[in-house]
Amino acid sequence: MFVELTDLTDLTDLTDLTDLTDLTDLTDLTDLTDLTDLTDLTDLTDLTDLTDLTDLTDLTDLTDLTDLTDLTDLTDLTDLTDLTDLTDLTDLTDLTDLTDLTDLTDLTDLTDLTDLTDLTDLTDLTDLTDLTDLTDLTDLTDLTDLTDLTDLTDLTDVN
Repeated sequence: MFVELTDLTDLTDLTDLTDLTDLTDLTDLTDLTDLTDLTDLTDLTDLTDLTDLTDLTDLTDLTDLTDLTDLTDLTDLTDLTDLTDLTDLTDLTDLTDLTDLTDLTDLTDLTDLTDLTDLTDLTDLTDLTDLTDLTDLTDLTDLTDLTDLTDLTDLTDVN
């Protein structure tokens, strides 16, 4: 479908797209946002060659982040609300350009942020409502937005 548009850099509001297969040739793509209608998408295998991708948002039925490991230019990862089985963020450890990690409200089994310690460019971290400890955030000195952490009970170890 998009083969003729290989220089395309931004795709947003693709409300009728049913899968990401047709995007594999768009290697210049940097922004892929508002894909809320991809309700059967459970992985991002078709995006692994899109290494210029910086913004990825609104993928509501994703079940893991494994296919993101090679997307090292990614800076904005938001609105991934159905990651209910994810217990850690190991797949994000190489995404050192990541600045926004927000709206991850369904990460109910995530209890610590150890995997984020090398993401020193991170500025926004929000909606991790079941997180109970911020100890692993002490090296994230650029963090400016840390909100909606409703289960947090102790701030004594954060400097």
